[in-house]
Amino acid sequence: MSSQKYPQPAQWTGSDIGTKLPRGRIWLDLVEQYCVLVNWSFVTVFGFFLASNAAEWFVNLRQSIAYAGQELTHGVLKAEFLDFF
Repeated sequence: MSSQKYPQPAQWTGSDIGTKLPRGRIWLDLVEQYCVLVNWSFVTVFGFFLASNAAEWFVNLRQSIAYAGQELTHGVLKAEFLDFF
Protein backbone atom coordinates (compact mmCIF):
# COMPACT_ATOMS: atom_id res chain seq x y z
CA MET A 1 0.00 0.00 0.00
CA SER A 2 1.29 3.44 -0.84
CA SER A 3 1.55 6.14 1.82
CA GLN A 4 0.26 8.63 -0.76
CA LYS A 5 -3.23 7.12 -0.56
CA TYR A 6 -3.72 7.95 3.11
CA PRO A 7 -3.69 11.35 4.80
CA GLN A 8 -0.67 11.55 7.08
CA PRO A 9 -1.33 12.69 10.67
CA ALA A 10 -0.19 16.24 11.42
CA GLN A 11 3.06 16.70 13.29
CA TRP A 12 2.84 16.83 17.07
CA THR A 13 4.53 19.86 18.60
CA GLY A 14 3.95 19.29 22.30
CA SER A 15 2.62 22.82 22.80
CA ASP A 16 0.15 23.41 25.63
CA ILE A 17 1.20 20.19 27.34
CA GLY A 18 -1.31 20.65 30.18
CA THR A 19 -4.29 20.31 27.85
CA LYS A 20 -2.98 17.70 25.40
CA LEU A 21 -3.36 14.29 27.08
CA PRO A 22 -6.68 13.25 25.49
CA ARG A 23 -5.60 14.73 22.16
CA GLY A 24 -2.19 13.11 22.58
CA ARG A 25 -3.78 9.69 22.96
CA ILE A 26 -5.88 10.24 19.84
CA TRP A 27 -2.91 11.57 17.84
CA LEU A 28 -0.72 8.67 18.89
CA ASP A 29 -3.40 6.18 17.90
CA LEU A 30 -3.67 7.81 14.47
CA VAL A 31 0.09 7.60 13.97
CA GLU A 32 0.10 3.94 15.00
CA GLN A 33 -2.73 3.18 12.57
CA TYR A 34 -1.01 5.11 9.79
CA CYS A 35 2.22 3.18 10.27
CA VAL A 36 0.32 -0.11 10.04
CA LEU A 37 -1.49 1.02 6.86
CA VAL A 38 1.70 2.02 5.08
CA ASN A 39 3.77 -0.81 6.60
CA TRP A 40 6.25 1.44 8.40
CA SER A 41 8.06 0.69 11.65
CA PHE A 42 6.48 2.93 14.28
CA VAL A 43 9.72 3.34 16.25
CA THR A 44 11.82 4.03 13.15
CA VAL A 45 9.63 6.81 11.73
CA PHE A 46 8.11 8.28 14.91
CA GLY A 47 10.49 11.25 14.98
CA PHE A 48 9.28 12.41 11.55
CA PHE A 49 5.84 13.00 13.05
CA LEU A 50 7.22 15.41 15.66
CA ALA A 51 8.19 19.08 15.60
CA SER A 52 9.27 21.79 18.03
CA ASN A 53 9.20 20.81 21.73
CA ALA A 54 8.06 17.29 20.93
CA ALA A 55 11.00 16.69 18.58
CA GLU A 56 13.38 17.91 21.29
CA TRP A 57 11.72 15.60 23.81
CA PHE A 58 12.16 12.65 21.43
CA VAL A 59 15.87 13.33 20.85
CA ASN A 60 16.40 13.48 24.62
CA LEU A 61 14.42 10.26 25.13
CA ARG A 62 16.45 8.37 22.51
CA GLN A 63 19.71 9.58 24.04
CA SER A 64 18.59 8.65 27.55
CA ILE A 65 17.53 5.16 26.51
CA ALA A 66 20.73 4.60 24.54
CA TYR A 67 22.84 5.83 27.47
CA ALA A 68 21.06 3.35 29.75
CA GLY A 69 21.88 0.57 27.27
CA GLN A 70 18.22 -0.14 26.63
CA GLU A 71 16.27 -0.59 23.42
CA LEU A 72 13.61 1.85 22.33
CA THR A 73 10.60 -0.36 21.66
CA HIS A 74 7.10 0.49 20.52
CA GLY A 75 5.76 -0.12 24.03
CA VAL A 76 8.40 2.01 25.73
CA LEU A 77 7.97 4.83 23.25
CA LYS A 78 4.20 4.82 23.61
CA ALA A 79 4.34 4.77 27.42
CA GLU A 80 6.94 7.56 27.57
CA PHE A 81 4.97 9.72 25.12
CA LEU A 82 1.70 9.33 27.04
CA ASP A 83 3.46 9.94 30.35
CA PHE A 84 5.09 13.14 29.14
CA PHE A 85 2.32 14.57 26.94
